[in-house]
Amino acid sequence: MPLSYFPPLPENIWGNMDGNIELHTDLVNYIELKSQSVSKRNNLIINPNFKIWQRCANQIAIASKSRLANTVTLETVQAHGYTDGDEIQITNMSDSTYDEPSNVAISYVDSTHFSYTNIGSDESNSSELGGFALLTNRCSIAGDNAEFSSDRWITLHNSNDIVLKPNEVSGISITSNATSKFALMQIVPSKYLEQYLEGKFSASIKVKSDNNSTVRVAIVSWNSTKDNTNKLAISSWNTIGTNPTLATNWTYEGISMPYTLSDDYQTIKLEEIEIATTNANNIALLIWAESTSIGENIVIDEAQLLTSSEITDFIPNDYEYDLDSCRKFFMKSYQSNSPLYHISEIGKTIFPTSYGTSDGNSFGTIHYSEMYQPPFITLMTANNPPTQGVWRVSTGSNIGVVTADVSEKSFSLINDSGFTISTSSISGHYVLSAEI
Repeated sequence: MPLSYFPPLPENIWGNMDGNIELHTDLVNYIELKSQSVSKRNNLIINPNFKIWQRCANQIAIASKSRLANTVTLETVQAHGYTDGDEIQITNMSDSTYDEPSNVAISYVDSTHFSYTNIGSDESNSSELGGFALLTNRCSIAGDNAEFSSDRWITLHNSNDIVLKPNEVSGISITSNATSKFALMQIVPSKYLEQYLEGKFSASIKVKSDNNSTVRVAIVSWNSTKDNTNKLAISSWNTIGTNPTLATNWTYEGISMPYTLSDDYQTIKLEEIEIATTNANNIALLIWAESTSIGENIVIDEAQLLTSSEITDFIPNDYEYDLDSCRKFFMKSYQSNSPLYHISEIGKTIFPTSYGTSDGNSFGTIHYSEMYQPPFITLMTANNPPTQGVWRVSTGSNIGVVTADVSEKSFSLINDSGFTISTSSISGHYVLSAEI
């Protein structure tokens, strides 16, 4: 083994080198640093600094549309979180003249309206069924209830008026556009948890706000089928000051005291927690806020759920470690920072078809890094906006495709077109979800 394999050690680690060899403080510190680096792995939370946003942005349904003197104004069904100059893709409008599949710069009107220039016949305001807006130039997610935002983090709320995005430095920024309650939750997979269930747990987050809402942290357990959890974990939000009522099979194991927020970070801790629920198969970290004001911005960072009775200093993971951990549960064949419905040719898979592939036969096998469990797979074309359930052959036609032999590491792509394909190639993208 070459000497270059070994990492360099601090100078003077052996202290006195004239025959009285003894460990120097530098070596002790070096060993302690490495020990801390390893110990951070007892944090059961994946993506604890909210660095990874593979979903990036979500489609927001359009409620109404109007056009006057080439200025279109669209109303969204929920707070959109857009700002002046954002680039938006508009698709599937009932009147296709409103569509902007290649992006358009918009102007902010209010939390549920934006406008853009679009040449067409003037029209008065009318309702819209089917149209979508998609932010394409940055990450920002309108908080759909019981859906993912930053990877592995589930959003819960009692209204549809929160917007989530990466904080400028680290963490997640959550803006409330109503006096609402909301929560973030991450569920720990059973395989990661089983060996620790008889011990004690602790949890902490770092949080601040530009107003004074109240936040609590809880550890909750799931005692139904392992890894088949109900993401809609809150069944009733209750009055301010009363803990939310959890859905069936979810149970509080420990709840922190309430913290009134300020513009300085506070660390909320929860320690010495035992899982008392019989037959618990999963646990989750639940963070909720109440008494939020319209326009209030809350930042959450450094989330920990530790397999120890006491909280220790937070040690961040590097980006690659967090990304690899997240991809065990969700991954795409295209750019990580691209929204689900705005993709490119980059990263697409291409299979040759010149020899002919009969209906029901395989085009080939796609391999990927091992996931937590066999994933649910979405297939789509590589054009914008993509079409789901089909891939595109070299002549430009979309062809029906399905999957077979799905495992944690691979799947086969099957011709589902009803006829033999004999063009030169077929190509497309895929999205894999192994979430619990």
